[in-house]
Amino acid sequence: MELALLRPVLETAVVVARAGEVATPRVPSPPQLRRFFRFAKLPDAALQVVWRVLEADEALRSRVRDVVAAERDLVGEAGWLFVDRPQGWEQAFAAIVAAAGEDASAVARRRLERELERQRRVSAKAQEARTRAERTTRALEEQLARERTARQAAQRRLADAESLAASLRQERADAVRELKALEERFARRTAQLRETEARLAELERGLAEERGQRLALERELAEAAVRIDDLQRALLAGQVDPPKGHQRPPRPASAPGERLRRTPTRLPAGVLDDSVEAAEFLLRRPGAVVLVDGYNVALRRWPDLPLGAQRDRLVDVLDVIGACTGASPVVIFDGDAVGTFGVGARARQVQVRFSPAGVEADDVIIELVDAYPLDRPVVVVSDDRRVRVGARRRGADVVSVDQLLALLP
Repeated sequence: MELALLRPVLETAVVVARAGEVATPRVPSPPQLRRFFRFAKLPDAALQVVWRVLEADEALRSRVRDVVAAERDLVGEAGWLFVDRPQGWEQAFAAIVAAAGEDASAVARRRLERELERQRRVSAKAQEARTRAERTTRALEEQLARERTARQAAQRRLADAESLAASLRQERADAVRELKALEERFARRTAQLRETEARLAELERGLAEERGQRLALERELAEAAVRIDDLQRALLAGQVDPPKGHQRPPRPASAPGERLRRTPTRLPAGVLDDSVEAAEFLLRRPGAVVLVDGYNVALRRWPDLPLGAQRDRLVDVLDVIGACTGASPVVIFDGDAVGTFGVGARARQVQVRFSPAGVEADDVIIELVDAYPLDRPVVVVSDDRRVRVGARRRGADVVSVDQLLALLP
């Protein structure tokens, strides 16, 4: 405590001694103090040395007293008493030291109390930090538990995925094998299909040849029928002698002049008689009349429908074909009992007719060929052999049912 009270004056003594060394004239300083000249702050051990030097060196103490006399507050009351040393200074100095000790104790106590309070606050903060750390630790443990649970679930899912992948690989291998087997079967079926197509093409060529032969035969039959008709007319006219054993029939009272014949249409080069192109060419001729064998076409196209529905369907189809080609369709059905069912009024392009009682539609169609002027094209649609031969005998063009229906847009 005494060192603390005397520190200002002891440090001043070192400053005064150092100043004397550089003064002019020089004032020698005590050798014990020279080693402290470079110190910025004297430690307690140095203060003890300076204290002893001032106690023994009255000249230095006097110089120090002169320096601090004007500013005693700088060295305090205890420091001034130490260098001035008036009568009774030792008792006064001891009282100051005692009082300073009491003050130091109070200060130390307050310092300890403040330190204790600070420690309490630090402890409270440490406890709060510990509580937060515990909560954080529990949260981290819970999160770790969740992470472990999620990891286990992920591992299970991974195992399931690997199992599924193995199953899919096996399914893929099975699918590849099945695909190869299907490709082999497809190759075999393709080869069989090619063989079938080759046989079908051969059959179609044979069928085309047969159709050509049939058409040629029908033309020959028609030409023969025409020659027979011409021969009969010539016999009737008396222009040819009857065969031996037969008498020439008597000439009519007024023999009519020889009748002109209708001539079939010549198709363009490269167009076959039974082709769709032939049918379209014939129906598109200006003023063409199309005589349709009604039930022959309807039963071929709609065999499962009632007859009335068949007639309606056929008239609708002929109306479309007439609108597309410009031809004038005339459809003839068997039987006059249903002649008033009214489809003709509904179809703009189609004329509907029914054969009289006891007369077949075939006969009506054949006779209608001669009902139109020779310069107006007449096309007969039927698959009936009798109708086709009779129409050709009268010079009409003949089209099959398939050829007609193929003209639908």
